[in-house]
Amino acid sequence: NVIEGEGKYEWADGSRYEGHLSAGKRSGTGTFSGPGGYPRYEGEWKAGRRHGRGKLVYGEGGDVYDGDWVDDMRSGRGTHTHASGNVYDGEWSADKKNGQGTFEWFDRRERYVGEWKDGLAHGQGEHAWLRAQQDSNPFQLRERYVGEWVAGHRHGQGTFYLASGARYVGEWSGSQKHGMGLF
Repeated sequence: NVIEGEGKYEWADGSRYEGHLSAGKRSGTGTFSGPGGYPRYEGEWKAGRRHGRGKLVYGEGGDVYDGDWVDDMRSGRGTHTHASGNVYDGEWSADKKNGQGTFEWFDRRERYVGEWKDGLAHGQGEHAWLRAQQDSNPFQLRERYVGEWVAGHRHGQGTFYLASGARYVGEWSGSQKHGMGLF
């Protein structure tokens, strides 16, 4: 006395599901859309939860996640494109950035490549800032930090390269130069 196979289901609030069902739950491949069409998930399901490969569009012109899911959470490899155009491409666990990944802030002309933990830069990584090109200078100005991160802050050993060509090599705490170092 349960729904099995392919089908469509529509709730009173306008939410819809179209796809495969097993034991009365979304299972296999299918598409779910909320009231008004968003959020919209197209992909794999297991026991009524997003599980496997899938794409979630949060809203019209909004964020999009395309990647792996485990038990209704982003987990594995995936790309999250924000409405602003900023993009994170990398590893996920428990619905947060965890592992290796790259975040590009196109609106700020910045990029972080490295390790993540619980959604924050953590471990080894490089953060680069591109400065606006100057008419009087044929070279792109860039500053960057390469080193250790803890909970989103420069912390531990690291090197900061300034656009002027100068650099600081040494200890950091809370994103500030702190301890022994050479400038």
